[in-house]
Amino acid sequence: MALMIPRAGALEQEGLQPPAMSHLVSARGPAHMVLDAGARAYQPVGVQGGLLGEAVPPQPPDIKRRDELDPDWDNHVHAFKRQYLYIAIAYATPCFCIFMYSVFKSILYRGWWNTSAGEPYMPHSMNEQNPYRAYIGIPSVLEMHMWFACMMLAAICVQLGSMWMAVHTGIDAYGKFHAMFGKVTMFVIILAAGLGTIGLGVCDVQPKRGAENLFFVGIGVGILVCLFRGVYVASGGFYGLHFQYMAAAVVLIFSPGWNRIIAVILRNYVWLWRHIDQECFIINSWGQRGFLYFWSFLAGMSFEFFWWLGVFRAPFFKANSIGFAVHVVLAAILFACAWQTFYASAVHGEPLTTQQCTAEDYQDWKNFTSGVRTQGLYSLSRGYGVCSANLWQSPPGTFVHYGGGEYSVFRLMNHPQDPVVDVGYN
Repeated sequence: MALMIPRAGALEQEGLQPPAMSHLVSARGPAHMVLDAGARAYQPVGVQGGLLGEAVPPQPPDIKRRDELDPDWDNHVHAFKRQYLYIAIAYATPCFCIFMYSVFKSILYRGWWNTSAGEPYMPHSMNEQNPYRAYIGIPSVLEMHMWFACMMLAAICVQLGSMWMAVHTGIDAYGKFHAMFGKVTMFVIILAAGLGTIGLGVCDVQPKRGAENLFFVGIGVGILVCLFRGVYVASGGFYGLHFQYMAAAVVLIFSPGWNRIIAVILRNYVWLWRHIDQECFIINSWGQRGFLYFWSFLAGMSFEFFWWLGVFRAPFFKANSIGFAVHVVLAAILFACAWQTFYASAVHGEPLTTQQCTAEDYQDWKNFTSGVRTQGLYSLSRGYGVCSANLWQSPPGTFVHYGGGEYSVFRLMNHPQDPVVDVGYN
């Protein structure tokens, strides 16, 4: 569809200068003329949108029937370029802070730090105080993910900083640097998100359950989809869509930070107000009760829409577009997580809050984690990942025959809870 350029006289009546014809580029042939960054200087006065109340082109009345790649829609979206930048920065800031806390703690400890649990992933010695006690190593793919994730944080900071300068100063050199360095950032994101998605889907080391694990995988896939789509539309001259998709990619990249933020809040809440110590908090997590990832997923998606639609009021993805489909899929998996969480509580009486631990529970936890270290780490990904059994059923591999009865190696998985059975680990 050809882009209609207003007559010069009409522009002069509004006190605006018409765009120079030399600024026109044909990214998709003569029939699909679009405006490049220079021609974007002309923005017809229309509805007031965004935090700064800038004048933006109004949506054409038939825009809902048009394709996402329609130039008029891209022009409308492009007018919100500052808002998309602000959405990315506002969403990423608290998550960036919690990620950097993990980085600094890892440097000080000289080993990867688990911020959610407040302890190392791999203790230097099993004699040190370590409520986790389950791990003496983590899968190689996850460790590689952590290294590239640190590089990704630095690269994204450079990208957001260069775009901030380009948008607020109008200096072309910042925009050129942003485009050039974007290739490096894209490469690092592919490594970090790709390795992390595979690691979380196949051999995760946290006690996620069923749909929770799938949501993490969905986030990783969504990152790559939005990233590639953002690069693709930019190559065709659709810079408004580029801002939109890259804002979504940054949001998804930083969304796992909410898992750490919510976990830290809950862990400190039960310690200060209910006098449940850190080890008991971890015991409850591995006992498939207490802390559930559903709450952090809900917080992450809620804050995305809070900044996007509530504060900065930037246009969301067109219905049935790729970006819209990514969010619909994530919302569907989030609904499955909610169903899984409240069904277990309403129908089977599983507690949604962290429970107090007895002396038996602490001894049983030592027994359980010793068995995990002896039998192998990777069995946990089958017990707690996508393959996780329902808590009210019999989780495979956790039951032993004792005195004519059947008892769980991990007491919290018994229904009702039976006496601790020592299976010989110490």
